[in-house]
Amino acid sequence: MRRFTFRLEKVRDLRKWKEEISQQHFAAAHQRREEARLRLEYAEAEAESHNRQFGDRISSEFRAGDALVEHRSALRLKQNVADHTDKLQQREQEVEQRRGELVEASRDRKAIETLRERRLDEHKKNVERVEQAILDDVAGQRHARAAANRR
Repeated sequence: MRRFTFRLEKVRDLRKWKEEISQQHFAAAHQRREEARLRLEYAEAEAESHNRQFGDRISSEFRAGDALVEHRSALRLKQNVADHTDKLQQREQEVEQRRGELVEASRDRKAIETLRERRLDEHKKNVERVEQAILDDVAGQRHARAAANRR
């Protein structure tokens, strides 16, 4: 009997490829999220440091012009933190989207793998049936010859 061939092998290969691409996109999105998280942490630390230094300088002699400069710097740092927070939220959404795409690609690949396994099992059962039929036929012929020789 001929060997097993899965007619949807190219579809299977395509789904495996799509899953691999989805894994790469997910990993890249995850990396971008981590970079955004680190940038946010740095911006928060910078703002906190500025606020501590500003508090220390207030106790010493401080001029009105210096206060205005410090206030603008504090606002800029606060806006920087807000921007990085927004960016991190965008990256979180991207990661979730990519995770969904990866889950879908994995599900599609698994479906075709399951179909392939079922078809392979069917093929093996057919091969076993054909082999058993051949063995039964050979045994029947031997039995018929043995019976004919006894007569």
